[in-house]
Amino acid sequence: MRYLVFFSAVDSSLGREPHVVYGDGTGFTLLKDINGGTGGSNPYSSTAALGSVFFTATNSARSGTEPYITDGTPGGTELLGDIYFGTGSSSPNDYIQIGDTVFFEARTDSPDSGFELFKTDGTAAGTSLVRDINPGSSSSSPSNFVDLDGLLLFRANDGSTGFELYRSNGTTGGTQRVKDIESGAGSSSPTLDQDGVLNGSLLFNAYNSTSGRELWITDGTTSGTELLLDIYSGTGSSNPNDFERLGDAILFSARTASDGYELWRSDGTTGGTFQIADIYSGSSSSSPDEITTLGNRAIFEATDTGTGRELYVTNGSTASLLLDINPGSGSSSPRYFTPFGDGSKAVFSAYRPGEGTELWVTDGTTGNTRLIKDIYSGTSSSNPLNLTAAGDHVFFRAQDGTSTDFELWMTDGTSRGTVKVLDDDDNPIVNPLNFAVLEIEGGTSGDDNLTGTPGPDTISGLAGNDVIVGLGGNDTLNGNGGADTLRGGAGKDTLNGGKGNDTILGQGGADTMLGKDGADTMKGGGGNDMARGDAGKDTIEGGKGNDSLIGNAGDDTLRGDGGADEIRGGEGNDTAFGNAGNDRMIGGRGNDVLTGGGGVDTFVYGTSGGRDRITDFNVNRDMFDMVDTGLQFEDLRFVKRGGGDDTLIVVNDDTRILLEDVTRSEIRGAEDAFDFG
Repeated sequence: MRYLVFFSAVDSSLGREPHVVYGDGTGFTLLKDINGGTGGSNPYSSTAALGSVFFTATNSARSGTEPYITDGTPGGTELLGDIYFGTGSSSPNDYIQIGDTVFFEARTDSPDSGFELFKTDGTAAGTSLVRDINPGSSSSSPSNFVDLDGLLLFRANDGSTGFELYRSNGTTGGTQRVKDIESGAGSSSPTLDQDGVLNGSLLFNAYNSTSGRELWITDGTTSGTELLLDIYSGTGSSNPNDFERLGDAILFSARTASDGYELWRSDGTTGGTFQIADIYSGSSSSSPDEITTLGNRAIFEATDTGTGRELYVTNGSTASLLLDINPGSGSSSPRYFTPFGDGSKAVFSAYRPGEGTELWVTDGTTGNTRLIKDIYSGTSSSNPLNLTAAGDHVFFRAQDGTSTDFELWMTDGTSRGTVKVLDDDDNPIVNPLNFAVLEIEGGTSGDDNLTGTPGPDTISGLAGNDVIVGLGGNDTLNGNGGADTLRGGAGKDTLNGGKGNDTILGQGGADTMLGKDGADTMKGGGGNDMARGDAGKDTIEGGKGNDSLIGNAGDDTLRGDGGADEIRGGEGNDTAFGNAGNDRMIGGRGNDVLTGGGGVDTFVYGTSGGRDRITDFNVNRDMFDMVDTGLQFEDLRFVKRGGGDDTLIVVNDDTRILLEDVTRSEIRGAEDAFDFG
C-alpha cells in the first residue's frame, strides 16, 4: 500500500492552496490555484473519505467558501457544489464518511437553513440537505459526528430543547433526537468522540441538572441511552474526556472530589467502570491527556508533584511513569502522540533543556523511548506540529533555524530518516497545514502489473514500464516514470501517463487522459473524453463520443473518430482528422494538416495560426471561425495554387491556409462559410 499526503501550503505568488506529496516525500504537486492570484483559498477541514479528500476552500470571486473534492491529481480537484449559490459561503465543516455517504455541516440560501446537516456521495447531484433540524434561518449547528456501526450520532439544537443527542441514517425521517437528556429548553451539550465506541455502544459525556456532566452510554436508541455512572456523586461533574479504546475497555480522564482528574476505564457497565490509578496522590489532579493506544498498552501525559508533566504508560489495570524526559520537577510536556507503521510505535513532541522541544519516538517501553533528532540544533526548539501518519512515515511541520517559517518534514522514526521535504526545485515547502492521507495502490521502481477493483481506485506506478488497469469505477491511474500502459476500464477515469512514452486507453466512460512528457499514444474509447498530449510527439484518438483532443507541444497526430469533437493541435506541426461528426478543429501554432472528414466541420483561426493545409474543405458544408482575427471577409486574400485546383487563404503573414481541391472562385463565392462575429 502506498500513500498520498494532502495538505495546504503557502506560496508567495499563490497564497495558501492545496498540494500533495507521496508517502515517501516525492511528487510534490500543486493541485489547484482555487482562489487565483495571491489571496489563497485557505483550505481547511480536509478529510479522507470515499477514496478522495474532501476539504473546504474559498474562491472569493465566484463561489465563496464551499466544499471541494480531490482524487489527489490537479485534473481531479474540483468544486463539489456551490451550496450557498454565488459568492455567499456555505462554510462546510466536519466531514465524516459512513458507508458510501459523507456527512457534514453547512448552510444554504435555498432554503435559508442556517447551519444544518448535509450529505454527499462525492458528486454535485448527490449533495443535499438531510434535514432542517432548527427550522428557518436559525442553525441547529450539528457537530461531534460519530460513526456507530453505520449510524451517524451527533449533537444539535432544534431551537426548543437545546443541544442534545441526535441520530441520522441519511434520510429526513431517519434524522431525529435520540433523547432529551437535560429535559426542557436547557442543553445537555453531549461531547461525542469516535474513540468512545465500544461493542455497539458509545460512551460520552453529557450534562443534566441532577447529576452534572457525567459518563453516559448509548446504542443510538432512546431506551438504550442512559447515565452509566455518576462518578462525581451529586450535582458536581466528573467531566469525563479524552476517550481511547484499549482492548475491550475505554480509557478516559475523569474527576472525583477526593482524587481530582485521574485515569479511568470502563467496559460499558457500571461495575466495570473504575479509576485505574491516583497518579498525583490526594485531591490534586494528574490530568491525564492525549491517551494513545500502542498495541496492548496506552501512553499518555500526566502530572505528578516530583516529576512535572511527563510520559506515562498503562496496561488498563495499572499506570506508571514511562520516562522522566525532563528530569526532576520540570516538565517535558509530551504531546501529539502519533502511531505509525504497524501501530506499535508513536512519534511525539517533548521538551528537554539541552535540545528544546523536539521529535521523540516510543514503543511504550523505557528502553525504546528516545529523542529522534535535534532538528533545531542546540537549545532552541523545532516545535514539531501537525503530526500525521502515512504508513511507515510521519509528516509534520517544524523549524530548523534556516527560516522563520515552519516547513514540511517527514520521519520514519530514525535520525537519518528525519528529513525536510522539498519541492521539485529543491525548495522547502512553507507552512503546511490541514493534512489528510489517502491510501493508494502503488508499484515499485521496476516493471509492475497493477490491477484495481470494480470500485473507485487510485493506483500509482513509480519508475519502470508499468501496466495499470482500473477495471470498474471512477479510477485515478498514475503512471509516473517509465513507458507505461494505463487502461481505465468502465467508469469516469483520470489517467496520468507522467514521464515516458505511454499508452493510455480510456475505454468506457467519460475519461480524462493526460500524456505529459514523452511520445504518448492515447485512445478514449466510449464516452465524451478529454485527452491532452503535452510535450512529445503524441498520437491521440478520441473514439466514440464528443471528445476534446489537445496535442499541445510536439508534432502530434489527432483523430476524432465518431462524435462532435474539438481537436486542438497546439504548438508543433500537427496532423488532425475529425472523421465522422460535426467537428471543431483548431490547428494552433505550427504548420498543420487538417482533415475534417464527414459532418459539418468548423476550422478555427486567429492571427498566429501558422501555415496549415486543409485536405477536404467543403464550401457547401464546412465553416471557418475567424472571430479572433478581428477581420472581415474583404480583408482576406485568396491566391491560386496547384495550377488553379487549390487556394491559399492569406490571413496575415503568420496565418496562411491552403485549401486542397477548392478553387479560388469557389471559396470567394462562399462568404457565408466564414464567421467573423
